Amino acid sequence: MVRRYPRRPDRKPTESQMMVDYAWMWQPWGGAPDDDILVRFGLPEQAFYQRLANILTRGRAHLTPHRARSLGELCEQKLAASPPVSTC
Repeated sequence: MVRRYPRRPDRKPTESQMMVDYAWMWQPWGGAPDDDILVRFGLPEQAFYQRLANILTRGRAHLTPHRARSLGELCEQKLAASPPVSTC
């Protein structure tokens, strides 16, 4: 996984941080495979990228401007290409 700063060994990464690290790892290839996202995070692709976009816009990811912009663009592409998730 991509690390931006050293982590304390007694502190586990948050789910938000794991999502950001995972998305950054797959960013050069246009994002992770949907089935891997589902297995790893229990979310369909669109829900994963919507949640990631929320993490990025709320500034909780502590990323460089380049990484934040790259991941934001990936979220936009994935959300534009995915059919809407039913909430029923």
